[in-house]
Amino acid sequence: MATDVFILRKAGIDWRLEKKGSNRALVKAPTKEDAVHKSRSIVRKYEGLLVIHKKSGKVQAVHSYASRKLTKAEKKAIEAVKALADVNRVTNSSRPSGRRDPVRR
Repeated sequence: MATDVFILRKAGIDWRLEKKGSNRALVKAPTKEDAVHKSRSIVRKYEGLLVIHKKSGKVQAVHSYASRKLTKAEKKAIEAVKALADVNRVTNSSRPSGRRDPVRR
């Protein structure tokens, strides 16, 4: 039995929680804080994996709410997503301070 993956990301003006492979929003909230709070309770119910994205679209955090032992493949996938989040964090922190990102306005 595979762990369900839920993705929380910014979509337009709202934050949306979607199950991987679906376009249907399980949660819609105007702020990220509200969306994370609502999303955690839903993901706990399904005993899934919550992937939280930043406003820019990069992975910010990964949380597992599975009550059973994860398979090796699931652990490997979680570590890959976490490593990607760490790479994004290092890349952003290595940018010289005081210098604006040309993409952001």
